[in-house]
Amino acid sequence: MSINDLSDTIEAKSDQLNADDLAGSTKTIKVTGVVRYAGKEAQCFYLDYEGGAGRPFKPCKSVRRVIMCGWGKDGSQWIGRSMTLYCDASVIYAGKEVGGIRVSHMSDIPKRITIKLTEKRGSKKEVFVEILEPKQKPTWPDDAFKAKFESVSGAILANKVTHEQAITKLEQNATLTDAQKETIRAVGNDELTINEDEFESDD
Repeated sequence: MSINDLSDTIEAKSDQLNADDLAGSTKTIKVTGVVRYAGKEAQCFYLDYEGGAGRPFKPCKSVRRVIMCGWGKDGSQWIGRSMTLYCDASVIYAGKEVGGIRVSHMSDIPKRITIKLTEKRGSKKEVFVEILEPKQKPTWPDDAFKAKFESVSGAILANKVTHEQAITKLEQNATLTDAQKETIRAVGNDELTINEDEFESDD
C-alpha cells in the first residue's frame, strides 16, 4: 500500500463515520443514498456517500435539522448533493465536551443558512452553513483515457459493467468529453458490413 497517504491508519474502527475521523480536517461528501431506520429508531436516518466504504454518516438530531433546513424534508431529493463536514470539539453530550460532526457547507442552497440549535438545556447556539460551490473537475487527457480504455472496454465486453456504469465510474475522477463517451458506448456495437450485391433487385 502507498505511503503517500497514511490517513487510513488513524481511522476509527467503526461501522460509521466518526468525529475522530475529522479531527483537524474536513470532509466533503456526495450523498448517494438516504436510508431510514426501522423499528425504535424510525425517527433517524443515515446517509451513504461516495467513497464511504460501508461507513455511513449518521447525523444527530441537530445536524438533521440543519440538513432539512437547507435541502427540505424530501430525502429522495438529496441524492447527488454534497456537504462539507467537520469536527466541532465543543459539542456537549451528557454534560461533557465530547466533540461531534457538524456541517460547514452545503451545495444546492440559495444562500447562507442561519439557524439556532439547542446547545444544552435552556441554551441555543447560532449556526451558519455556507454555500458549497461546485468543484470543477478536470477533463480526461487523451493519453490517460487511451491508457484506461483497454481495461474499461474489457470490463464491458465481459459484461462486468454496462457502458453507462463505465462512464459514471470514470467521471468520478474527471469529466469525459462527448467523443470519449461515444468511444465507450461504441464498445461491442461494431456495425455489420453488408454486401450490397446480396440485395440486388429481382426486377
